[in-house]
Amino acid sequence: MKDQRAHLKIESRSLQLRGRWRQRSEQAGWLFPGDWLVPEVEDMLKAQAEGGELQMSAKNLGASRAYHGVGVRETMQDLSAFFEAAGVPADDGSMRDLVEGWAQENERVEPFSCTDVYTGLATMAHFERLIHEMSLRPSARGRSHTIASLHLGWSEGGKLLSWETLAEMGQICRGELAAVEATAAYHRGSIHTMLTRKRESYEALFRCLQLIDGLHQGVGRRTLVEFLDFPTSPAECDRVISGLRFSQHD
Repeated sequence: MKDQRAHLKIESRSLQLRGRWRQRSEQAGWLFPGDWLVPEVEDMLKAQAEGGELQMSAKNLGASRAYHGVGVRETMQDLSAFFEAAGVPADDGSMRDLVEGWAQENERVEPFSCTDVYTGLATMAHFERLIHEMSLRPSARGRSHTIASLHLGWSEGGKLLSWETLAEMGQICRGELAAVEATAAYHRGSIHTMLTRKRESYEALFRCLQLIDGLHQGVGRRTLVEFLDFPTSPAECDRVISGLRFSQHD
């Protein structure tokens, strides 16, 4: 009976900590609340409640986040939120193992993942590789291509997009852009496209814009279109890719 009461007390503390952790993680910028709870979260809570080592649990959590497509920055913010919720100092060793687990799993998954499962568009990693590869070609100097981004201001950085909306957006882009052989990727509230500088390409892009805005029935910001010159050097490529990853237009 005594052991049972002790177990129930630990379980209750874990549930309370889980609630605080999730809340702080969302406040720190976690995008999709429905994706947060995974078995590795429970493992972290159990290790904390039992006073055990957190590093292996953190490494497994990092791997799980990478597998589910969560970026390393968001993953690190999530672990920081765990320590804040637990009221203990951040453990550098656990953070290091978290990043190591994320990196190892990301290396395993990304080479085989060219298509995003939610939208059917290119993964961001694949899109970035295409930019890098094309920027090294002699034809890049002719500026035959451009990068155009549709920033969905009404989506609050993607937070308001359901899986159904993501799928519909992907279907729209694939349908409109296939004929002009453009490549598109979705990332945190923006659709990035790589297309040729031709009238047909621009027309297809703006058809995408109109149809995607049609999915949004509420009142809010409309979609912003941004054009970037295609990079022609490694330094330009790094700047462009960094801008695509971390752009904020919500």
